[in-house]
Amino acid sequence: MSNPNGMVSLVNFLGDEKIKFQVVHQSATNVTTKSGGVARVTLETEAGNISPADLLTGKPTRYGLLLWVDSDDFNSWMQHRGDSRGGEG
Repeated sequence: MSNPNGMVSLVNFLGDEKIKFQVVHQSATNVTTKSGGVARVTLETEAGNISPADLLTGKPTRYGLLLWVDSDDFNSWMQHRGDSRGGEG
């Protein structure tokens, strides 16, 4: 059932120490819904994660990947690892 090209494969290849974790709903500063069921999200992140040059050159120094999971599953994972804050902190 494991996807050799999936997120788990990437994490296993790189190791946890090379991956930064950022919760989108805690970083978002604006969300608007557009026609066609599209949401536009503006978020803040550390300046070292992305720069205007990354977009202009098409050669990013880091890749930001969005991973969407159900909130109940995320909160269960947080509780499993001993973090009682869940997705709220």
